[in-house]
Amino acid sequence: MQIFDIIFSIFIIAGAAIVAHSIYSKNIETRWHYALYKKALYARIVFAFIFVAIYTFYYDGGDTTAYFSGARSIVLLGQKDFGAVFRVLIGERTYELYSLFDSATGYPEYFHDPNAWSVCRFMVPFYFLGFGSIWGTTLALAIVMFFLLWDFYKMLCRLYPKECKYMSVALFFLPSILFWSSGILKDVWCLVAVLQLYKAMWLVFFRKHSIVPNIFRYVVCAYVLISIRPFVFYTALAASLLWLVFWRVKTVQNKLIRVSTFPVILITSIMGIIVVLNLLGESVEGKYGSFDSMLQHAVIIQDDLKQDYYGGNSFDIGHFDATIQSMLSKVPIATVSGLFRPFLWEGSSVFLKVSALEAALILFFCVYLCIKTRIIGLIKIIIDDSFLSSLCIFVAILAFFTGLSIANFGALVRYRIVYLPFFCIIALRVWGFTRK
Repeated sequence: MQIFDIIFSIFIIAGAAIVAHSIYSKNIETRWHYALYKKALYARIVFAFIFVAIYTFYYDGGDTTAYFSGARSIVLLGQKDFGAVFRVLIGERTYELYSLFDSATGYPEYFHDPNAWSVCRFMVPFYFLGFGSIWGTTLALAIVMFFLLWDFYKMLCRLYPKECKYMSVALFFLPSILFWSSGILKDVWCLVAVLQLYKAMWLVFFRKHSIVPNIFRYVVCAYVLISIRPFVFYTALAASLLWLVFWRVKTVQNKLIRVSTFPVILITSIMGIIVVLNLLGESVEGKYGSFDSMLQHAVIIQDDLKQDYYGGNSFDIGHFDATIQSMLSKVPIATVSGLFRPFLWEGSSVFLKVSALEAALILFFCVYLCIKTRIIGLIKIIIDDSFLSSLCIFVAILAFFTGLSIANFGALVRYRIVYLPFFCIIALRVWGFTRK
């Protein structure tokens, strides 16, 4: 950290505070949930500082610094060849482009990894907003992402006005989400893109509001997800479309027609999703580009965890091979792992112990809800709410595949922040019913 890092960081925080206070003042009298607005923003700023401090001083580098260095290399390349930068930013990756990088621009570490390189490309605007400082860039990213998270939160407040105060915890105050979504990582991009994808669909189909701009919003979010973690987009696409299907079926007044048409609509939707996934899977790069590549990667990861360089921070869900039958046999343990591990007795670092405590509290809360609702009541609450049904599908699929394909606790707690807010939203909505 140098003096200009401090100066630029103060400048960014001051600008964000002025904007936040203006927004807060305009809305607090008519929208009570804005009482949390500045608290949530300042919490994210604090955790952004903690994040970058840990990654620069404690870890001495890692993915975060590699993403930042990649963005810097792109910016420096612009001083040599602006046309080449444009080609890089739109996603072109060729040996001819890579040969343009030199010792002056730096050689980007992730150029040959399409998913990681996408993060570097997307970070270029934030590099400018952060004045070329990793501290400033992290702050700029955290603040912009906060505004997008709040935009989704406003949708929650419209859907669940009585529970939205508690649901703010799921988006803004859980330690793991605050920490891992406040830094330069793939996870914050995926989380915000999924939330905005849902917001766009809600505005287009349920609110009939600004249809063209929100279709554009959906396309942008889809591009971000396909570029970074394609399977997250596949899951979000399936879950969000089923949200629309569930809602349409529930609007049918005649119960006989509703019951008879539901299976047809559901099967047609699933077939359409499968066709789309197959078409996208052929053109998407990376180990998470297709279902088969994910299975192969999961098998490799599980074999790799037998090595000793993880230092006790790995977990084993048992042997399986890259077949659907073998994979389905791991549904219970993989899903539980994706949602609730590390357990309190697992993980050797302080950071993992904090994550384990958080996961244990969430697990105890879920057990309490199951007892309170006798499980049947919980299922009924979810089925009766098409949005919660969609979130449940999204969480179940991603939790399963995360537990199946990730064997390191450090990676697990990062990957989980994409679906953990949705899981907590479901739990808090059910809790709201139990308090009536």
